[in-house]
Amino acid sequence: MSLNESVGCDELGGKNDLVISTLNLRDGLELESVSALQPSLSSDNVVNDVQCNWRVDEHLSSIADNNIRWFAELHEAALKCQTNKRKLLVGKRLSPLGERTALTFAGLLAGLTWRGAYDRLAKVRQPYMQWVTRALERLRPHVDPDVLIDEQQATPIARRLVVEMVCLLENKLILARLDNVRREHQRKRSVLLKRLVAFKRVIPKLMVLRLDLGYGKEHASASMDRIIDDWAALKAFITTNFPSYLSHVVKLEYGLQKRAHMHVLLLFNGAMVRQDVTIAKLIGEHWSQVTTGGMGVYFNCNAAPYKNRFSHCGVGVFNRLDEATVAGFQAVADYITKPDPLVTLMMPSEKRFYRAHLVLPERRRRPCSRTAAVAA
Repeated sequence: MSLNESVGCDELGGKNDLVISTLNLRDGLELESVSALQPSLSSDNVVNDVQCNWRVDEHLSSIADNNIRWFAELHEAALKCQTNKRKLLVGKRLSPLGERTALTFAGLLAGLTWRGAYDRLAKVRQPYMQWVTRALERLRPHVDPDVLIDEQQATPIARRLVVEMVCLLENKLILARLDNVRREHQRKRSVLLKRLVAFKRVIPKLMVLRLDLGYGKEHASASMDRIIDDWAALKAFITTNFPSYLSHVVKLEYGLQKRAHMHVLLLFNGAMVRQDVTIAKLIGEHWSQVTTGGMGVYFNCNAAPYKNRFSHCGVGVFNRLDEATVAGFQAVADYITKPDPLVTLMMPSEKRFYRAHLVLPERRRRPCSRTAAVAA
């Protein structure tokens, strides 16, 4: 049954025995109903049915948000557990840092059964979640899988979970999978930094724009279905209308509030165009009003209030290739290549959506004096 269908909303029609009502809220408000006693509905019935569907939608949305938040917090806790793996245990017991880590996991396990937590994690093909899943498997003989874990039981279970997670880091396969995430980030960051530096060497005046593209809160639910196509349309607009355009890098992310959104890096020849803030605003407004039909929002990272927050900023117009410029490029490369675990969970088909179109333009060389003399 879809979110726009409700079954058995009690007392919607008084004596009318409403069986099924379907609400289509896309094109105005249309109501199709099947009634056992009377085919028509009063206006009160329509209003009550709309409110019932909205309550169902809001309830399902809140459940989804809680699940996403749970996975995000669990991933963050697992990441810190790997980072501090040598500090969590003193002998065979948890250190003070290990105890604090266990309390974090306890808060995530409380209110669930072992089977409920395991079933959630077993469906996710992400290295950190698989690591926690393996550790949970080792706890199976020590817990009742179908008994709800209360706050008092959660702490000792979480302590054992942290110990098992640390022990599993001796497994070469698990360790390799976790290291692959880190190495992939380092590889992408290194490649992007080298290409940005290479572009600056070829283009004396390089303009770098960064935009965060997404959808308004009221349209966030549609973001997963259309963001890839909307980006393709925006890219076509940029390549068609800006002769100074050189290249781009785009990364897909998923957030609790923003849902699906993109971080976009755009490179332009600064000798052909000026005013990076204005150009970024123009592209952002086209995304907001035209590409997404008024549903989109954007953030202009080239605006002064944002750039002034950094001692070394990687966006703007660059006339020199010095240490400050390289430091800025390194910061923006680190941010835009950072892995996002929620994309794997919410958009598994696009979990590797990272596009770096960084083909260097040919450098125009001036003919040497001897060649020029022969040509003359």
